[in-house]
Amino acid sequence: MNIQDALKIATQQLLANPHITRARLEAEILLMFVLRKKREFLHGHSECELDTQEKEAFFSLLHRRVQNEPIQYLTQRVSFFSDEFYVDERVLIPRPESEILIQKVCEIISSENLKNIAEIGIGSGALSVSVAKMCKKVLITATDISQKALQVAQKNITHFGLNSRIKLVQTSLLDEVAPSDFGSDFVLESSTMISLKPSKKRLDSSLKSSVKNTLDSSLDFDLVFSNPPYIADDYTLPPNVAYEPKCALFGGKKGSEVLESIITLCAKREIKFLACEMGYDQREILAPLLASSGYNAEFYKDLSGLYRGFVARFCKAQL
Repeated sequence: MNIQDALKIATQQLLANPHITRARLEAEILLMFVLRKKREFLHGHSECELDTQEKEAFFSLLHRRVQNEPIQYLTQRVSFFSDEFYVDERVLIPRPESEILIQKVCEIISSENLKNIAEIGIGSGALSVSVAKMCKKVLITATDISQKALQVAQKNITHFGLNSRIKLVQTSLLDEVAPSDFGSDFVLESSTMISLKPSKKRLDSSLKSSVKNTLDSSLDFDLVFSNPPYIADDYTLPPNVAYEPKCALFGGKKGSEVLESIITLCAKREIKFLACEMGYDQREILAPLLASSGYNAEFYKDLSGLYRGFVARFCKAQL
């Protein structure tokens, strides 16, 4: 079987799935991945025969894609802000909509000359890496409750040479985390070489004291950003999205619970700037909470004209 025949068969099989809208392109992407060749090679060598191993690998991936497994997981890569990031089933696949959030964050960092920022729920690391690449002086503390997600994030951070500027912490939201942690001794997992925050019960007393002193002196993060879970628990996911980690998708009964917790937490700590992605229908829920928490918020829309997130400045606590 040659390249031309393989692509024809694959395209036909993919077209049979109504959820796949770019059948020919995806067939080419899978074959490029198997052959480790660029698209120009496929077009210029369409009569080239595939060996047995190449055919088996290609049609194995094709079968999984027909079953709606995301092509990003099959190829273990995703494009975000013109860069390619490693992804697998341990993390949410970064979406183009999140590029708007990163643009907003970088605009604030630049205009306000911010240095210490944090990301809640780093996942693959694509967002923090993109911010660090665009804002050369910023230091980022990034958290995630999932150790598996942190392993993927570390892989991407190392690939882009940003280990000295992005610190990973395993915790919920920003529990026990402050900018001073950049210079602290973290517990290292030798198998993954990821800086992980131990659980609160095992938190080193000197580190806990350091964090407490930082919070007490109001030397907190300049900005916090997040693309948290914001889908309602009872929402039926599209077939391809169902492969992604549920903890990165579902935000509670309403869907906005995690976002509400982030707003409340940041207001309590008087974080000056907060930027988050959200569901298109959550503005009416979040706007009053932001205002009552002391934040002056602006909601932004995505390219489809739907509300997709907000950027907020802390003014003062509301009585």
